[in-house]
Amino acid sequence: MSELTEQVRAYFSAMGKKGGSIKGPSKARTREQAQRAVNARWERYRTARAGEALKRAESATSASADKINLEKPS
Repeated sequence: MSELTEQVRAYFSAMGKKGGSIKGPSKARTREQAQRAVNARWERYRTARAGEALKRAESATSASADKINLEKPS
């Protein structure tokens, strides 16, 4: 019975070691690298939001200009 238990323990130990390793670009190796990744994501988000706000402002300005042009006598 103890031999079976040792085999089971060895199997699960090997599975744990295999599943626990993370390699490649998804692994942040240091806290600084993780912080840089978070900052980069927030910067992309802020840039996208600023671009959307600029488009809305431009369309509002052009709509106002069209309204003013319509009200002026020719």
